[in-house]
Amino acid sequence: MTSVFIEGRGLFVHGGQYTKGTQSVATSMTFSIDLSTPWETNQPKYTLMTMEGPTDYMLTSVLFTDNNGWLMVSNATGSKLRLDNLVWSEVSFGTNIMNKDKGLAAATDPITGSMYIINGGVENGVKRTFTYNEVINQYKEIGQTVPMESGFAGAWTNARKTMLIHGGIKANVVQDSLYEFTPSNNVPVIQPVIYTGDAPTARQGHCLVSAYGGSKMIVFGGIGATNATLGDIYILDAGTMKWTKGVDGGASVARAYTACAVSNDMFVAWGGCDGALTTLTSNVTIVYNLKTNQWVPGYSPFPYVAPTTSAGSAAATPSGNPLGTPSETPSGTGEGSKSGGIIGGVVGGLAVIGIVIALYIFRQRRQVNNDKTTIATSAPVTVGKDNVYYNDDKMAPHTDPNAHPTSFIAGSTPPPRFHIFQPSTSEVGPVYQLAFIDHHQQNQLLMEQQQQQQQKEQQQKQAQNPQPRHALKDPQTVDTASPSPMTSVYATSTNSNPGTNSNQPMAMMTTSNGNSANICQFATRNPHTSDDTQIFAGVPSPERHPHTAPH
Repeated sequence: MTSVFIEGRGLFVHGGQYTKGTQSVATSMTFSIDLSTPWETNQPKYTLMTMEGPTDYMLTSVLFTDNNGWLMVSNATGSKLRLDNLVWSEVSFGTNIMNKDKGLAAATDPITGSMYIINGGVENGVKRTFTYNEVINQYKEIGQTVPMESGFAGAWTNARKTMLIHGGIKANVVQDSLYEFTPSNNVPVIQPVIYTGDAPTARQGHCLVSAYGGSKMIVFGGIGATNATLGDIYILDAGTMKWTKGVDGGASVARAYTACAVSNDMFVAWGGCDGALTTLTSNVTIVYNLKTNQWVPGYSPFPYVAPTTSAGSAAATPSGNPLGTPSETPSGTGEGSKSGGIIGGVVGGLAVIGIVIALYIFRQRRQVNNDKTTIATSAPVTVGKDNVYYNDDKMAPHTDPNAHPTSFIAGSTPPPRFHIFQPSTSEVGPVYQLAFIDHHQQNQLLMEQQQQQQQKEQQQKQAQNPQPRHALKDPQTVDTASPSPMTSVYATSTNSNPGTNSNQPMAMMTTSNGNSANICQFATRNPHTSDDTQIFAGVPSPERHPHTAPH
């Protein structure tokens, strides 16, 4: 599996593997978790995006700077997925310059657009950092690397304009090292970083993501030195390089090789496995509130607003806030205390304004994303060999191939579970949810077919009962008896008097030779009670009604 995220938009997950009989089979499934609207952790908003692309259980990937292209590397072969139209394309890196190791740490420099894959290159059998820039179409390996062989995590920090790399395995020993990669046109540098605070213990298979524009870095989960899965979370201040430990969620959230994201004040993790590489079967999607320092049962796209207090009292601050800067003295003269006093004075007014703005943004986003996001429900669904999403092997990618078909609802026995990186089943993961997505998409397809059929029937009815057409004249002629040279007419309307609500009908008429067109303006008239107004713009004299208008 591999994943990337776009704050306020989505967590995107690709690849993984599932069980087919007694074998584990890699998949090419791509899906997303919506980060623009609220949801509960037991029912995240999944969207099945595509079943194409590279097929692998673990890949290396990174986003392009436009937040629309997603580069993936599998077995030294590059593939790019456009997130707007879900079109795949191949990315060529040349031959024998890429390392085939899976799941390497990668990041993009948002200023230069260069992508860096740590240990992703190889030169004469020696691992190197690999760099690629799509704009100038340049790829090469550079002479810097980290001593860890695998299992390390990395992410870009805008605050330092560098990439931080943490943990991993060296000589079969789990590491707690923190390295920093500094790009340079001359000599790129990877070197250990000095830090303070309550730092993460040694681990591999964990996630490292940036938050708040790269000013904070989040480390979560992984497999520790005793091969136990970890459920702790740490926040690094990229400016001071000081670690702060959050709340350890324990066994209920512990996992490794998970997909992670941060949006506003929420850290989101999906999927993963335990130390024995056994797929998670509960709490597949988890959320941590970075402001309140709590594991919470739901995701919200809105920034956290501190609760107001009574007049004259200080603003309430959650204990153990990992993002706060503790005061050096108990007198409250530090910067943190000053900020608290300011917040206590204005938070009441700002809270109201913030809520109004948040509601407006939420409604706008919900309207845009309503038709793009499928909400998991508990309605019955049928999957199996009749499912429209069968692959080339005639096997539904998320169901038992022997199902003919299998029906299930929430709480009943689900289809076989996916392993490690592939979506799990039942209400705990997207396999069960993706079944609902398939069902939803089938309903959408049926509705579209019904709409097309209705439009077709309406067109046939109009063809059988044509409406009488009103003759239009050549705009260059006032003689009502002259034939019209027009072969087609396009009608519209425009407001001829800015500042009024009066719309005047317009028409563009194509002449019979097909090489010219005239734009005419019609005026509204009553042929029986008033003078006729000018029909065509530019006609020398108005046409008069032969029965009621004086000449």
